[in-house]
Amino acid sequence: QTLFAKGLPRLQHIGRLWRAPPVDELWPERDVDGIKSGVLLEAGKIATGRWKELEAQEALLVIKRGERPRGTKMVRGKFLDDARGDEVKSRFVAQEVAYEVRDDVHAGTPGLKVLRILISMAAMQCQCLAIYDIVAAFLHAWMDELLAVLAPRGLLADDEVFVPVKALYGTRRASNLWQAWYSKLFSSHGWASSRAFAAVFMRPGEAMMACHGDDILVQGPDAIHEEVEHMLRENADVKILGRVGPGHGKIGKFLKRAIEWDDESKDFTWSADPAHVWAAADALGMTGKNQCKGSATPGSSALSGSDEKLDEQEHRLFRSVAGIVSYT
Repeated sequence: QTLFAKGLPRLQHIGRLWRAPPVDELWPERDVDGIKSGVLLEAGKIATGRWKELEAQEALLVIKRGERPRGTKMVRGKFLDDARGDEVKSRFVAQEVAYEVRDDVHAGTPGLKVLRILISMAAMQCQCLAIYDIVAAFLHAWMDELLAVLAPRGLLADDEVFVPVKALYGTRRASNLWQAWYSKLFSSHGWASSRAFAAVFMRPGEAMMACHGDDILVQGPDAIHEEVEHMLRENADVKILGRVGPGHGKIGKFLKRAIEWDDESKDFTWSADPAHVWAAADALGMTGKNQCKGSATPGSSALSGSDEKLDEQEHRLFRSVAGIVSYT
């Protein structure tokens, strides 16, 4: 951080602010598979996705390698491309490897129990829930340490490197800096940070908010939602995903889970992410020919007293499936 404070002013003087090149210069040599989906992506759509991502990079300095301050860490940069509907979503990331243990890189997220508490509070007080998604969230925060990022081939001259001024995805400090950024924003608008749960903020007796990375869920009266929406619009690039509850929408999604409101029962329902359900079923060999059926109860009383020992492979399977199920 001291290196950053001393070195950045000089780099801003000798470096140049980078701007995204034309789309044609971002054309990959061939079609590639999506990083998560595995879908074959067209080269033209990849180029467009990369251009949009680089346009959002407001604060990338370009310097000569030899001009970087002594002690500046060098890491590689790359694009992560994947399908997003009919388009390609690209993310430019640094590949900073965790070679050492640090206590300034962690950013906790609220557990699912917190989200259930928000939904229960909204149901008891007959209030609605509002869902927000921050676009390119990490890039709202400023970096506080110097890194030199080697660009993918073709973006810079061979003797040039990027120096991110905003919290670039893939850097170890990015999530911690983003959490510090929104924590400061919320506290300046009268929200108190919870002492019990990470990334949870409250207006005692009035409203509650949970932040899971770039996804935000807010419980409270309409006046609170109007205030939060205004605050986020003024300070961040935000997608307003709507409100769920009395007088508003009937269904919304948060962390790939469906939150539904029923006007008749005056209650919310919370549905698990189906991907986790099928992942657990696949791990247990309960799909395909061994298709499983749903059950109203989580287990059988006939097995509750079983003292059958598990071998090492069965232990690993149990831990894996238990972890998946606990996150539904």
